[in-house]
Amino acid sequence: MPQRLQEDLTFHSRRLHPLVTKRPNFQYDISDIEGTKSKPKDVPARPRNTNPLQPVYKLPSYPQPVYPVPKFVRNAMDVSDIAERKVR
Repeated sequence: MPQRLQEDLTFHSRRLHPLVTKRPNFQYDISDIEGTKSKPKDVPARPRNTNPLQPVYKLPSYPQPVYPVPKFVRNAMDVSDIAERKVR
């Protein structure tokens, strides 16, 4: 096989998306949640300050907005002014 033809067979197109990415994957990272990782035995345990049987949660709250009462203009479903109306 000629040298030139052998070099042509090694050419290939560049990959659009590389197989290996160099950025970290934090999809299943739970390191920011307290109590999910084991601790050394010489570290004293802190109390959790919660009762697992009757937990008390402080939920976020906000003041309820005061909405203005809409002004009554007219009743569009009122047909009392039509003379041919019938009650069935």
